[in-house]
Parts: sequence; C-alpha cells; structure tokens
Amino acid sequence: MRRILITVLIIIGLAWAGCKEPFDAKLGPGQTNFLVVEGFINTAGQTTINLSRSLSLKERANIKPELNAQVTVTGEDNSVYNVKPAGNGTYVSDVLNLRSTQKYRLRIKTASGGDYLSDFTAVMQTPPIDSINWKLQNNGVQIFANTHDPQNNTRYYKWEYEETWEINSSYSNYVKYVNGRVIPRDLSEIPKLFYCWKTQNFTSILVGSSAQLTNDVINLAPMVFIPIESEKLGVRYSILVRQVSLDRPAYQFYQLMKSNTEALGSVFDPLPSEITGNIHCVSNPSEKVIGYVTASTVVQKRIFISRSDVAGKYANDCQSTYVKPDSLKFYVEMAGLLPYDQDGYAPAPVSGYYLSFPSCISCLILLSQFFQFLQLFFTQVICDVFIF
Repeated sequence: MRRILITVLIIIGLAWAGCKEPFDAKLGPGQTNFLVVEGFINTAGQTTINLSRSLSLKERANIKPELNAQVTVTGEDNSVYNVKPAGNGTYVSDVLNLRSTQKYRLRIKTASGGDYLSDFTAVMQTPPIDSINWKLQNNGVQIFANTHDPQNNTRYYKWEYEETWEINSSYSNYVKYVNGRVIPRDLSEIPKLFYCWKTQNFTSILVGSSAQLTNDVINLAPMVFIPIESEKLGVRYSILVRQVSLDRPAYQFYQLMKSNTEALGSVFDPLPSEITGNIHCVSNPSEKVIGYVTASTVVQKRIFISRSDVAGKYANDCQSTYVKPDSLKFYVEMAGLLPYDQDGYAPAPVSGYYLSFPSCISCLILLSQFFQFLQLFFTQVICDVFIF
C-alpha cells in the first residue's frame, strides 16, 4: 500500500511539473518603446533626468537610453532652464535656484521629433532628515531614516541613497613581477593598491507616508539591509540618504511602480497595473509616456559604520604562499599567483618570495571585478513595463 501511495505522489508531482509552461507575452509594436522619464526638478540644486525607452521581454538584457534630446525646465512665468546631455540618456542642469511661489514643468524634445510636457507642479519644501540610524537584526544591519514636518504639510516622502565602503587588500604589495623579474614598487604605489573605495547607488523605490497619522512623522523608514558577512562592513561603510517631498498623486505613482517592478510573481502578488504619470506627448496625444515629474527641494544626511561597531564578519579567504626563487616562475605562470613581498632586499640576496592571488594583493582588481558584476547585474534587471 505504501509503495502505491508513493507511486501516486510521484505521478501527481510529474503531472504538476508538466503543467508548467513558459509565458510568452505577445506585445505588439505599439506596446513597447514608450518614453520613460526618471527624475524630478531640484529647485535648489542640480536637476538630473534619465530618459530611456521601455523594452519588450526579449530585450531585457539591454537598456535603451534616449539620446540627443533637448530637455528644459520651464516655469509659469515663462522662465526656461536647460538640462544638458551628460551621456547615456542622462541630462543634468546647472545649479538651479527656482522661486518657491512659481509652478514648473519639464519639456522634452526627442531627436525623432517627439514633444513631451509634464504638468505644472508646485514647489514642495522638504523637511530635514532627523536622523539616519541602524540596528543589528537578523544577522545583519538594517538602516532606517527618520523625519517629521512640524507644519504637517508634507505627508508623502521619497528617499534615494548612495553607499560607499572601504576595502583593503589582504596584503601590502611591495614588489611587482615584470618580464620574469621581481622589482620593488615605488612607495607611492603601495597605498593605492591597499586602500580602495566602492560606491553604489540605490536600485529600489523607497517611499513613505504619514497620511494616516495625526502628526506628520516618519519613524524608522527602512532604507537598506546589509548582511553581517557583507564586504560593505569589512572595514568602514557610509550611506548618504537623500529625501524629497511628494504630492499624493506622485506617491501613488511610485507605489504602483514599486508593486509592478518588485513583485515576485507568486499567485499571491497583485496583478501588474497600468502605469500613468503626469507627462504627455503633445505631438502624439495617443502615445503613452511613463514617468512622474515633481518639483522639490532636497535634503540629505550621511552616517558611517565601522567594522568594529557591528562586529563585521567579512572574510575574503586569501592565503599566502612562500616559494624559493627557483620556483617563482612556475607559481606565477602556471598557478596565477603574484609576488607581493620578498625575503631580502638589495644588496642582500633574496631567499624567497611571498605570493598570493592578484585580487588579494590589489584592491584595484577587486574594484574591477565589482564593476563587472554590476554591469552583469543591471543588464539582467527586468526593464519591462507592463501595460494592460
């Protein structure tokens, strides 16, 4: 009887697996290639706008920036401010000092002749960030933001953050291997190979609201979680959090974007919804545009976390190998190791060399590997926007 039951369960499992089929969304030409506008009008600083095109599911390994567009910020008083191309679909203005009593909007003219306008929006004043703090929890560090508006005027918030952390090589690199010979490094080279810093911008949508509260207070809004074994906590870590104010329609737009882009695709997730914003194509009113442009001041705050503060557990598993001079060539050319120090310097004879892998003796190589990972990661990010 037990064998029969096991056999039945196996058959049911195979049948269930056989029912799964890949989903191929059939999107017509008019359901892709929408202009995507990311950014906001910074009324007291540089405005940065990113322009791209939405992609089909089959194009997810490519990002399609919108190049050679003309981007301006215009006011109801007919003032015009240029937002200049900075490459790869990014457009940046000079430092702006816009009037808080005026309304502003974004105008975009693409190289293909498209003309796009956002709705006029009032300037919002962003209250200061009260604090950025962190807590040890779930074998990691959770970072939070706290803010409040004593006038109860803001209610809706959006955050961005930039992470920077120090990395060190496992060994100081005093020598280099050149044309089969080991020669001492210039003293100025050694610190550059030992001390490096990595910087990474946020990739998620972070919004919060106090609309359901009596007072306009945001307490412990989660920013980012860092596992205790992460390289970020290996030496010293820093996070710079930027905060902007939103109006209610903008908050709802970003909430919908967050739901559509971060859902895991389980049966319990809400279905993707149509994304609409406050940007319109005036040259072709039937064309869809994705984005929501607001005008706001920006506030920011930075904190630092050292490895000793959180008892970081990052380890890179680097090991050192000691070899005699007659074995050096084999270890370098066959095993891929490189010397970083030696026993004996001129005029004394060299009795041996200390070797390790290149990534263990040069933090610049670790940086190169990190940027290669980022490039691979972002080319795999789902860039599709679902329009139903």
